[in-house]
Amino acid sequence: MHNSHTVKKLIRGPNFGHKTTSSFKVWGCCSKKGNWLLVIKVLAPDDSLVYQGQIPTLHKLKNIGFVEITGLEPSTSYSVFIGRAKALRDPQK
Repeated sequence: MHNSHTVKKLIRGPNFGHKTTSSFKVWGCCSKKGNWLLVIKVLAPDDSLVYQGQIPTLHKLKNIGFVEITGLEPSTSYSVFIGRAKALRDPQK
């Protein structure tokens, strides 16, 4: 996603849920203390970017957040990269 030294693995998750033929929801938890963001990148089979951004979290819910990715093609395998980072930058594979 980002440079390997700036993106860290999540403490809990990610977990996928509510999948349809054209969307899915994913949640994660960033329980590490500090000012961390949950970041996500979704790639199509040809490595084109489908979605890139932050998963909004709520501190009062122990930094748990989720995002719904929509507009996906049925019967297609996507690559999903999720981690915690200090800032949003141009993610790398």
